[in-house]
Amino acid sequence: MVPQAKPSAIARAAVLLVLPAIIAACSAGPTPPESELYREASLALEDEAYSSAIESYKKLLEEYPFSDKAEIASVNIAYAHYLNDAYPEAIAAFNDFERLYPVSALLPFVSYTIGLCWLDQAKDGDRDATASDEALRQFRKVATEFPHTLYADMAVFRQQQARENLAAHEIVVGDYYRQRKHYDAAAARYRYILSEYPATENARRAAERLKDMDVMAKAEAEKKAAEATAKSEATTATASAPTRAAAAPAVQPGGSAVDTSPASPTAEKPALF
Repeated sequence: MVPQAKPSAIARAAVLLVLPAIIAACSAGPTPPESELYREASLALEDEAYSSAIESYKKLLEEYPFSDKAEIASVNIAYAHYLNDAYPEAIAAFNDFERLYPVSALLPFVSYTIGLCWLDQAKDGDRDATASDEALRQFRKVATEFPHTLYADMAVFRQQQARENLAAHEIVVGDYYRQRKHYDAAAARYRYILSEYPATENARRAAERLKDMDVMAKAEAEKKAAEATAKSEATTATASAPTRAAAAPAVQPGGSAVDTSPASPTAEKPALF
């Protein structure tokens, strides 16, 4: 009888590493059909169960990476993130889609929704204008790259919203300077709105603020001119006044005034005998 060699420590370790994976695969059961995974994910998306939808779409892509439903599953993952207000995740997923499907017919929708992700993060008059800047840039891209499409037309409308937000940002900054009486800096912000965003509602507000500031500036100039005139007149009056007041008449101890003016010379009367 030939003795059998004992398994080495390395072989035993390999078995221990592989065994849990085998057990998990057996316990998980068979992979659901592609159509079932897609149906499950789509129903979750319709029911606004966005996390479940994302999980099911991802499982579909993992199990059936070459499925004819992979493209729509990928874009729905990004769209579910957007509907769930997870904007950074949505933008990242849409960007991945653009790289994976560079000639997809869904690209106009993808590019437009990236713009919405930025626009929805913007706040009217927000001190940080990054989101509005990015939204405007993205909607310009949609209108340029996908002309004569519905998404290009909607992008033009959304551009106006982004411009309104940017103009509101400038209003906030201008008002900040005006409240602190930095009028030149405030006026520069208001004029920038009129130059860059003339067709916005905030351009009208900027024009009104400039008009008010002009009225204030004129009133201030008139006030200073009046003060300067009054000061000049006071100086002139002081310079023309006598330098020494006339001396007051002396008073005798009894209270009557004494004539201190020099007497005029008179002839001495002869004495009477």
